[in-house]
Amino acid sequence: MIPRKLRLIPIVFLAGILMSSCAAIVKKESFDFKTTSLFIKTCKELEEAKLQLGKEQKKGFWQKVNPAQLIEEKGAEKIKKIDTTVNECKTPDLEKMTAAFMSIKETDETRGTRGDTMEEVRNKGFTIYSDDTQKVRRPNTRPLYGNEALTEVGMGVSQPPLQKPEDIKAYNEFMGQIYGEMYVERGMRRVEDRICINNDDSLDIGDDYTFVIVWRNDYVFKRVVKGGPINNPKKKYAFLVCPGGFIGDMLKGITGSGVKMLIP
Repeated sequence: MIPRKLRLIPIVFLAGILMSSCAAIVKKESFDFKTTSLFIKTCKELEEAKLQLGKEQKKGFWQKVNPAQLIEEKGAEKIKKIDTTVNECKTPDLEKMTAAFMSIKETDETRGTRGDTMEEVRNKGFTIYSDDTQKVRRPNTRPLYGNEALTEVGMGVSQPPLQKPEDIKAYNEFMGQIYGEMYVERGMRRVEDRICINNDDSLDIGDDYTFVIVWRNDYVFKRVVKGGPINNPKKKYAFLVCPGGFIGDMLKGITGSGVKMLIP
């Protein structure tokens, strides 16, 4: 005959497994930020930190012997903190960026109007380079050439069966006239909240924009903006639904009673 205390061990073990299947998981947040840093919103906190840094540099030696400076966070430390954390100081001004993008003129041969030149587009704030010599490319930007540029604005063409040398030359010359640029601005936040192991609530919220500009013969041929604001809540249920309050409370009661009986 198995003692009563030992017979309760499998019941307690099974109850523990069932309870673990509906254990709460801490809410998880993840971020996906990409920016070209072309149209960044002005941030009061960042401007104040830069102003403070300027004052500190002017004070020179005296700031080192001033006790007040030892208590207050230095301007350089504030700027570093702002640059390395997720905050509104790094948020792009998408409203301003979209307005500037839509002001770019496209070529319309039927009306006899020409598109903006490369220089005119640069004056409106769009450039894939962060230096004047155009050697350092901005993050989250990409140059596009030929059919790849046309594909990004929905005008991609497959190469026709070219047999004559003059046809091949004409095709290559046409593709050689096409040049494009892509700008990606993404500020996405994903919130995952699992009520139970097999139940998943998630929310994707933020902005995801892709701006594409294509030139032909040095004039804007086409410009397209893709994406926009995203608010995408999702709720997933597995085959096994977590126990409800009544079952959960009952299991807790069984576990509690079993533990008490196991203790001499």
